Amino acid sequence: KIVSWPIEIKEQSRNMAVEMLKADLAIVSGGYTIWELLYMRVPFLAISLTDAQRSYLPLLLENGICANLGWHEDLTPDTVHKSVIGLIHDSVLRMEMRNKAERMMVRDQMGQDLLEILDKGV
Repeated sequence: KIVSWPIEIKEQSRNMAVEMLKADLAIVSGGYTIWELLYMRVPFLAISLTDAQRSYLPLLLENGICANLGWHEDLTPDTVHKSVIGLIHDSVLRMEMRNKAERMMVRDQMGQDLLEILDKGV
């Protein structure tokens, strides 16, 4: 059975927060946008564009914070497709990602858990 989902690609937006609120999941680089997605509780797949992202995204994956697509030069349409479809079909994982984000972002020191995870990996 072939199922199609509405897909929107946003390269630029005057109000990205509104776009994030409408999203069921996102594909982003591993930069600052991940903080916004965590705050908005949007499950995401992250791509490493820098060596720093290449080192910390596996830690985020290991801690259930995101799906890691890996290094940008190693990506193929097939690997991205499989990862996206896998996350779309795994409602439990998406809910766990949302719950993890909610627990991380409601505290007085927002993001402290994430910083602790990153510190352990360094």
